Amino acid sequence: MLAYWVFSSTVFGADQPQPDLHAFPDHLAILEGYMEDDTQSQIAATPGTVEAILAVGLWLQHNDRLVAPGGPGPEPDFMVYLHHIELCALFLPDAAARNAAAALAGRVLHADPDEDDRVRILEDLLENCQYASLKACAVSWLRDEIVAARAGASDPPPEGLFAGAEAVERLQYLLFPDLSSVREASPAAALDYWAQNAPFLAQAANFAYFLFCPGGAYGAAVPDGMGPSVELRYAEPLAQAAESLLRAVETKTLAVDGAEHVALDLAVLVDRLRSLSFS
Repeated sequence: MLAYWVFSSTVFGADQPQPDLHAFPDHLAILEGYMEDDTQSQIAATPGTVEAILAVGLWLQHNDRLVAPGGPGPEPDFMVYLHHIELCALFLPDAAARNAAAALAGRVLHADPDEDDRVRILEDLLENCQYASLKACAVSWLRDEIVAARAGASDPPPEGLFAGAEAVERLQYLLFPDLSSVREASPAAALDYWAQNAPFLAQAANFAYFLFCPGGAYGAAVPDGMGPSVELRYAEPLAQAAESLLRAVETKTLAVDGAEHVALDLAVLVDRLRSLSFS
């Protein structure tokens, strides 16, 4: 019913009640109450209800209803709130709903007034999340934070964790880990690694291009000396591993489900990594 109210009033201008809700504490309480136990099964059993809860969250974000006004209360727990939204982005069966959940999570992250808290949330996702698709979202949100921090950049440049190089400095080994072992792996092991990590690998390569593309506008986000290190431990081993795996797929020496799609994704990854300038 809440979702119907906010949808009809927003899209059709219908005269519906405007719920007196905020993301904190109201929407968080709804999420916690509905998805407290076995979230994946709950979403699978009643996806329409979860989509309705998500629609209410999008309405709250769009209308700047983040924290309820009033006296002192508990600090908003952005990490817990984002965790629930991320699970929607992971388990909802409809792709458009998953994308909407991911977009909402990125906006809520940006709304966190504490930059250090934002970096900590991204760090937790990149280090501890087992789902490659959510880690890919974290990389995308980091890029968005850097772009937003430098929007309308002036002289002197803006300050902050995302405006300078500190955020990338803290996250670089989670974004660009040492992949020399992947380069040395057998084709079957490399394929298994690709199957488990493809969304994250692709998004991290895109982020590397964002940082290291020739003539790029975001060089200030790169810590001193990081480029050659990333090339040595990450980009070159990954490119070589992807090239070897691509040859195995194209020559059919390795049986792969959806070989054409895998080959295309690997070719795009190799092309992106080979286009980088780390000097």
